[in-house]
Amino acid sequence: MWKRYYDIIAKIKELAIQGDIQANNFIKTLNQAIEKRDISKLHKIEENLIDNAYKIDNGFGFLLQHEYTDLEDV
Repeated sequence: MWKRYYDIIAKIKELAIQGDIQANNFIKTLNQAIEKRDISKLHKIEENLIDNAYKIDNGFGFLLQHEYTDLEDV
């Protein structure tokens, strides 16, 4: 499962590098939580990561329906 999270975060980082504001904000929030060792914030990020990768509105929208379903089942 961690490999999948890593892949999703890597994709979001790529979007941030390409200038996506939402992706940039996500990466900033993630880095701040890591630096502060904010376990509750990191847990919330992890908990919502697959949903955020799938959602088109207020998300990144790069997971397809079957990918989302597969990841939710794990």
